Amino acid sequence: MGLTLLAFLIYHMTMIASGFTTNERLKRSDFMSYRKEGIKEIVQFLKEFEQNEKKIEELIKKGEKTTETPESLEKARKEKREAEEKLKVFKKELKILEELENTSKGFWRNFKEIMTA
Repeated sequence: MGLTLLAFLIYHMTMIASGFTTNERLKRSDFMSYRKEGIKEIVQFLKEFEQNEKKIEELIKKGEKTTETPESLEKARKEKREAEEKLKVFKKELKILEELENTSKGFWRNFKEIMTA
């Protein structure tokens, strides 16, 4: 039982040192995981798009038949631009969250703030 209480105490001391509540920490980590996964998916989409785009342009230059039309290629390019914009937003949000994690005032100041609140 003493070991459990010690682990509980240590966990809460680290929470005080970081300046976050349990709820904030869980929500922040979930959101950061979601954004990181979104970034991976967008990067993968952009890589695949560029590979396919090059293949299609080569086929068109050679005069070979392809299922892609100029309209569908333009639509795909529009989706690419939207994905690039979304990627910028995701990276910006992730950077803001990472900067927030590094704004702790330190254990004693956070502890004093908790005790006087």
